Amino acid sequence: MMNQLKSVLLIVFSTFFFVACKKEKASPEITKENISGTYMLKAATATSALTGSQTLNLYDMMLPCEKDDEVTLKTDFTVLYADAGIKCEQPGDDTGTWNLAGNIITLDGETATVEKFDGSTLIITSEGAENGISFKYTSTFSKKR
Repeated sequence: MMNQLKSVLLIVFSTFFFVACKKEKASPEITKENISGTYMLKAATATSALTGSQTLNLYDMMLPCEKDDEVTLKTDFTVLYADAGIKCEQPGDDTGTWNLAGNIITLDGETATVEKFDGSTLIITSEGAENGISFKYTSTFSKKR
């Protein structure tokens, strides 16, 4: 009876050990093949360098016709901007170029850092200035499947 109890406890312990040690799914590498695809903007913020904590929600300031636009990064380093869904008075359809060097992405000459890419969410940050005030911009995109 004692040997059976030990065997059962060993099996139960082993099961808990293997379940608890499950590894998280690794994020895909940041390569042109993995990054390429169609994205929609889900969040956009600007943080002032003056305060460091005051964040402006740029996404909430966008028109509904801008919030449903799509950006397609193609593997040939061209980018397509599509005024999808609700059409704006002046559609935002356009083309351009993009590039990738490590975690630095360049869209039409504007450089940003890829902060996160997990295969479905792409978060990039960049820096800029408005009226002499420096800002850090953060954009979150969702990749369409």
